[in-house]
Amino acid sequence: MASVGTITFHRSTNYGAILQAYALQQALMAMGHSTEIIDYDDPRRALDSFSCFRRVRHVAWHGIIKKMLVGNERQRKTEQFRQKYLRLSASRYSDINTLHSNPPLYDAYITGSDQVWNPRIHHNDSSYFLTFVPEGKKRISYAASFGVSAIG
Repeated sequence: MASVGTITFHRSTNYGAILQAYALQQALMAMGHSTEIIDYDDPRRALDSFSCFRRVRHVAWHGIIKKMLVGNERQRKTEQFRQKYLRLSASRYSDINTLHSNPPLYDAYITGSDQVWNPRIHHNDSSYFLTFVPEGKKRISYAASFGVSAIG
């Protein structure tokens, strides 16, 4: 039985993102693999790449407007689902340096799915290209996409 670590957008409040993480986890387990989702999410990454205007807009949208429209109920439900159904790595990685200097060890690593390579979402974070994976380990892309028609 191979151990497999997946890096994806599992900390999103987007139901589709969480459900795809769960579905991939279940498919890997059904194939007989031991699997975890690498608990990686750098909350500062997005804001660091934003201009001052975009930072203000981001904080206003996510901190105030979105909570008024969506409410905290969605946040609570997605967190409950995450805790109950997702098998996360023992360590939580909250920045790129920690992930790259002390990566979790698996037989194979998967990046995906959906828009994990979208520069507007991951803000040039090389982790989603599996750059933290030790030499000699298998690297797999599962349904990863850029989600944009031009990169530049």
